[in-house]
Amino acid sequence: NISKTAEKQLTISERPLVGLDDSLDALTAGDINFLPNGDAYVNYVVKAKNFSNNSAQNVFASAQLMVTEDTVAIHESEKGICSESAVGNRDLGMVLFPGKLRTFNTSQSWYPRKQMVSKSYDNNFEGWLVGCIGYRDQVGQFYHTGFAYWLVQKSTERPVQIPPDQRTPVTGDWVSYTGSVN
Repeated sequence: NISKTAEKQLTISERPLVGLDDSLDALTAGDINFLPNGDAYVNYVVKAKNFSNNSAQNVFASAQLMVTEDTVAIHESEKGICSESAVGNRDLGMVLFPGKLRTFNTSQSWYPRKQMVSKSYDNNFEGWLVGCIGYRDQVGQFYHTGFAYWLVQKSTERPVQIPPDQRTPVTGDWVSYTGSVN
């Protein structure tokens, strides 16, 4: 174990800083698809990059599909995904060194129909991918970078409206909505 004195000497300039890759395809996701019972799912890839001069351990990314218009739930979901228990497992993740090397996390996320919430007059939903990249520094301190992407129509830059009875795939472009760094 490293002493408390050594931990105090770790400054912000010495810590790793991992976030979404700075390329246009840092997060790629497919169409939102629906199961016969109305549950939604999407396949996605998150590319993470280490922007610091120090290596990061246990780098692990996860995202959650949300089909909702409840922005409070979206922000709460980001907090939950960014918790140490969600993306900070010491037994998961990769080591990510500074430089051009990236990590790729490929997965699928689903969202139950019974949790879909509309706050609009037309009862439509919107598609969101809310996620987090968790990682640790050289002394085991946990950090995270949160993000939220929104499914929009590229031509109008407006959210894709998803009717409550939708059962066919929903297409659009996933664009960055918000992010946070701890």
